Amino acid sequence: MAVEKLKLSGIVLALLLCTAHSSLAVADRPKEDLRVEVSDGDNLIGILTRVTGSSRRWQEVALYNNLADPDALKPGQIIVIPRSMLTRRGYATVDYFNGEAGYLPIGATQMRPLERGQQIFTGETVRTGENGFISLSFTSESVVNIQPQSDFRIDVINCEDPAGSCEITLWAEEGDAAVKVDNKGFDGATRFIIKTPYASAVVRGTEYDITISKVDGVVANTLGVTEGEVVITTDELERSVPLGKGVVGGQGQSVSRLFDLLDPPIVTNLPHYARVSPEDRVEWLELQDAAGYEISISGSGEALGKTQIARTYSTVDYPAGEYLVAIRGVDQYGLRGYRANQRVTAVDLAEDLVAAELAIDLSLDVLRVEKGPLDAATQFELQVSDRVVNIDGQDTLADYRSYDIGAGTAFNILVDNSRDVFVRYRQIVDATLVSRYTPIELLATGRDQ
Repeated sequence: MAVEKLKLSGIVLALLLCTAHSSLAVADRPKEDLRVEVSDGDNLIGILTRVTGSSRRWQEVALYNNLADPDALKPGQIIVIPRSMLTRRGYATVDYFNGEAGYLPIGATQMRPLERGQQIFTGETVRTGENGFISLSFTSESVVNIQPQSDFRIDVINCEDPAGSCEITLWAEEGDAAVKVDNKGFDGATRFIIKTPYASAVVRGTEYDITISKVDGVVANTLGVTEGEVVITTDELERSVPLGKGVVGGQGQSVSRLFDLLDPPIVTNLPHYARVSPEDRVEWLELQDAAGYEISISGSGEALGKTQIARTYSTVDYPAGEYLVAIRGVDQYGLRGYRANQRVTAVDLAEDLVAAELAIDLSLDVLRVEKGPLDAATQFELQVSDRVVNIDGQDTLADYRSYDIGAGTAFNILVDNSRDVFVRYRQIVDATLVSRYTPIELLATGRDQ
């Protein structure tokens, strides 16, 4: 029989929402009774709520365990829950996972691999490594995206009655999660709770980020609200955290100060149609007060990578396809700002292809591009700028304008000939393949130089 060791919590992140109808996700019938090890402060009703999703049959469990006083449990004591009560255990569904990611069943000591569509039951833990990611969805269509190096346990899924309320509780001593709570499924209020060892917060919104860190045994939290409002409570203070604000707190720290979340970065310098090859970058303007940036890449709704960098650009070196790049500033306290979402089309490089030569001539303020003897259907992308910068040892155009040179033989482009005029171009083979850029060429030196 499996043994679960339940832990107490000191922080509660709860979300109250009014919602419509839904049905409870129901587990397969277990093959044996469940043995639960009591922790300090546990009582029978709390244990049943965490493990089965309901405390209504506590008297049966008290009788089953010969308990004279169900509130007088001792740490280390074993409570046996009949398998018949476990047939309606709630669960979360693994929508997606990537990298180092696994789960720990109740009573197990070794992590096990995940599968898509798998059910993670109350009392079970999901864990990610350095590059891991797990997306869990719940009955009310709430979603928790668990980031790398995180450890989250499902403590409660109490969502039996669509005419009543739904409660979901996760516990984490260390980790990082982005939470989006939906309100579909129940007539009563829905409570979505994340517990950590430091503080408690009631969330009156649907989207927020929480990080639980532990350094030398000291636990701290950062919490940023991008939709709704949070009331965070510690032993010393209760504080409302509205939309667009964040707090930082931990042992020896106060949550009395509110911080403004950083604005979304402004994306700049993208090729035409946001077509990016390994030679390109997604760039953005520097944010004041940003200590760094967090970049997340996803494709087909699935997370592919996440990193934090200090520079204001990122490469997108992925196989040909459609991707979403999410860019957020991160301040000196570790609070993440609003996202700038940029969709890009990644294309591969035709390494051995040299772009066919175009005839490019500058006359006054008109840049004329001719394909000459080339097939009129041959396509190119041309970039024009008045400035060249060196990034990582490579010269590249800054603040360029990008044009697709499609079907046709000649094209005119207006330019400001009072400034330098630099160009480069590449050949478009098809929707998934391009040549390398030609070397940067200076066509004219501006009159104001």
